[in-house]
Amino acid sequence: MGSMFGSQKILWSEVDGFRISSIRGAKMIEILFNENYTRQKIGRAVASTISGMEGAIANSYNAPLGEVLATLNSWKDRFAAQRT
Repeated sequence: MGSMFGSQKILWSEVDGFRISSIRGAKMIEILFNENYTRQKIGRAVASTISGMEGAIANSYNAPLGEVLATLNSWKDRFAAQRT
């Protein structure tokens, strides 16, 4: 995953799931981190204060957002167990 501070690796096991959210009407996929993800605490707190979410994936795919969401949650369910 990329951010304005460079790319970063987030394990499937550090995410509880994903959901569709919006910031000022712009729909995106919110990343729901769990207690296993302890990195970037200050940045996530700032992001949460500003946007109401700790992390998000912009709606920049050629597929409908609901389809991307379903795929991410499916991959998370499939691969998270392999990394724990």
